[in-house]
Amino acid sequence: PQKPAADAPAKAPSAEEIALQKLVDEIRPEVAKLRGLAWKHDVPVRVLTREELRADMEEGMARDVKPEEWARDNRIVRRLGLLREDENLRDLGQLMLQEMVAGAYDPKTKRLVLTAGFERAGNIPTLVHEHIHALEDQHYDLQTIEEPYREDDPDRQFAIRCLFEGSAEWARREFEALRPDAAHAHQKQMRANTAMQKGQARVMRTVPTHMLLSTMLHYRVGPNFVTHAVGRDYVSGMAKLIADPPVSQEQVLHPHKWLSAKRDHPRKVVWGGDVGKALGEGWTKLAEHSVGEIDLAVYLDYFLGDKRGRLNTRTMGLGKFVDAMSNRAARGWDAGRAQYLEHAEHGIAVV
Repeated sequence: PQKPAADAPAKAPSAEEIALQKLVDEIRPEVAKLRGLAWKHDVPVRVLTREELRADMEEGMARDVKPEEWARDNRIVRRLGLLREDENLRDLGQLMLQEMVAGAYDPKTKRLVLTAGFERAGNIPTLVHEHIHALEDQHYDLQTIEEPYREDDPDRQFAIRCLFEGSAEWARREFEALRPDAAHAHQKQMRANTAMQKGQARVMRTVPTHMLLSTMLHYRVGPNFVTHAVGRDYVSGMAKLIADPPVSQEQVLHPHKWLSAKRDHPRKVVWGGDVGKALGEGWTKLAEHSVGEIDLAVYLDYFLGDKRGRLNTRTMGLGKFVDAMSNRAARGWDAGRAQYLEHAEHGIAVV
């Protein structure tokens, strides 16, 4: 995950950080060889307790999203029916960070953090994944690629994140194929981490699907898309993908819609005038954004599925995140755009 983290005052490295740095120094050449890119500089690493990591990331959330933006988004998502009155997007986001993130590379601070108590062999695949992010960031500046779409084009932003996570997961799996001992140790450690398993189960029960997808689905959709796109030529294949990336959720969900000679691009949706003015006096535009195939599927699933907008862990194991009916209904969705307007007396209108 590429989560924001705040800068911390310099302090002497702990014994655990020294051991982690030694491990990182050992795998850096293997990561560079796998990715076919040379390191431009070292990546600082820190070991934090789970409480420190949570506080670190919460501070990053506060830095990146202003209080008025949280308030606006809460009003919009409640108007859509996807958030109860007693739920809050910020609190749910913090819960996800607390229970689901064990470590991360941050493209803003250019550093890697890992939770304390890491077991050497079991964390090597995770370090490979995060160092692929770091190496690609040094060459391509991941934040610059994603930032133009963060505010109003989640359809395209999702496709770009699938590219990043798909690349990191492709490399991790290739590394594990070359180092089955590391893969076995990683799987053993994950099975033994009952605290994280319980935390993830709590998140599944508590957090709506539309929020979870931003931290989970890229790891499922991304590797499949990248594998189809690069074949066995990972290095040159990724160079072509980054130079010419997919632009929609539909394209990464169904790789043939991007890889075929005639690509299936989203239809361009434009408004036929000033929507607020058409509604009358007193309407203020709150936000506007694209709506992709996954967005539609999740919206339908919230109202039509049997889990009321929560993930079904059994079907997630089969690679499905919504019920079959919602998936069929959304498949092939070409494009959409949503606009939200607010009136002091009449509330929020959704167009």
